Amino acid sequence: FFLCLSVFFFNATATTEISTLSLHDALPILVLSGTLDSLPFVVELNGPGGRIDATGDLVLSEQTLAVRDLEAELRDFNAATFYPGLLPTELFGTLRGDAILDSRRAGRSGFDIELGESFVANAPLDSGVGFVVVSDSMIRSEYTLWGPGLVGSARGNFGLTGTRRGVMTFR
Repeated sequence: FFLCLSVFFFNATATTEISTLSLHDALPILVLSGTLDSLPFVVELNGPGGRIDATGDLVLSEQTLAVRDLEAELRDFNAATFYPGLLPTELFGTLRGDAILDSRRAGRSGFDIELGESFVANAPLDSGVGFVVVSDSMIRSEYTLWGPGLVGSARGNFGLTGTRRGVMTFR
């Protein structure tokens, strides 16, 4: 998926609405409406990597760029389309969370994911739940996946700089 958004910063509260119409299945439909410092959005992405329908708020200010209240529905999402080293996937589920970049403090984000019936490397999954939190140079995550005759879970922390260490454990 390719999404290009030009952002202009204004010091006004006028209402705006931006909409682009998809001319081909691989192109996004993006609708933004609201005041210029916080724009509710609706995104529909459909292409060779699957389909993502998302809503949320894009926060734009001098110090902050954020996505808040993100809710994205994944349909037949294949992560290997974007990261060729990954195993092929067919993911169906929901991603919810926030991501905040602020010039006054370290960026932070947190996302919950719930998977329905999906496939990873052609192996079926009945369902899955998990979360990932990124803050203060650390990634903290926990996942549990259920499949036919399988329960897998992973949890741990990873450092994003040389000053922190983390371990991911599997059961």
